[in-house]
Amino acid sequence: MQIQPPTTIEEAIRVLLHYVGIVKLTEKNIKKVYKRSKQFQVIMGGGGIWEGRMPYLKELEEHIGYVADVTTAHSDKKWDKVLLDELYNIADQWCKQEEEHLEQEANKVEEVVEEVITEEPAETINEANDKASKKLEGLVEEAEKYPY
Repeated sequence: MQIQPPTTIEEAIRVLLHYVGIVKLTEKNIKKVYKRSKQFQVIMGGGGIWEGRMPYLKELEEHIGYVADVTTAHSDKKWDKVLLDELYNIADQWCKQEEEHLEQEANKVEEVVEEVITEEPAETINEANDKASKKLEGLVEEAEKYPY
């Protein structure tokens, strides 16, 4: 399921609360929500869910009392596991991408080696000189036959 990007700050906070597993913004948990949003932002590679960023602390404070229709709340221990699982997933994706890249590079090298092996061997300098000498001799002979 593709989640649509939020169009208002309230929608952004709702989506944020969904991701960080907190149901209601309170004065007690505002710092926790903010910190989890930053941790989530790091996992996302610096992006965010609201205008390319995460909601600012001030924006969260302006919405204290907001209750989201979040079905799952995460304890601190569960949140740490969510972050760690996401970190593992990202690392696995990077490993897979790197392996695919290395395989493609190895295939390219293999193709070049195959081309080199099947190519006709290049002339040596001596062979090129011999050819050129024979050509010159032929031109000299022809010039002697037809002096004018």
